[in-house]
Amino acid sequence: MRRVGFCLLAVFALSGCGGGGEGEDSTVDGVEISGESSADLKIGVDLQRYLGRNCSEVAAMTYADFRRRALAPHGEIPLPLIRRYIKRRYGSLRNAYLVQTSTAGCRPVSISVSQGVIVVTTRYDQSRLGRIAAWDVCNRIQGSDVADFTNGHRVLAADDTVLARCPARAG
Repeated sequence: MRRVGFCLLAVFALSGCGGGGEGEDSTVDGVEISGESSADLKIGVDLQRYLGRNCSEVAAMTYADFRRRALAPHGEIPLPLIRRYIKRRYGSLRNAYLVQTSTAGCRPVSISVSQGVIVVTTRYDQSRLGRIAAWDVCNRIQGSDVADFTNGHRVLAADDTVLARCPARAG
């Protein structure tokens, strides 16, 4: 009996007990998530849950509400500096609204993770607005705290073209 128990223990140890070595898949909120390991899959699932929690408030805003909020006083930052930032980053307040309220960044087509590196495939195209929106996805990856110090995250367009290579957050 001891031999059988030892053999089973050895088999489970060598096989990894079903988690970690093999690629794994899941679906959260209609988004396909894949991971090279169970730890990678957890990163992808946690990222999608973060996106789902933190995108719904902004996505429901009207343009008037967004404008009022964006151009409201932000502590010590003067309004002309805010306007200049919006113009430089988005081109216009309307573009900022479109990017920030886009559900494409909150509900990507897929999230895949390999060795902690995240690849998010979106519905964005290769337009200027698509590239700006991709950078916002990079910011959301950093904000999620699931793998923000890892280098090499990418955001892909609908045609699998790289829209953004996300920088790792500095420690």
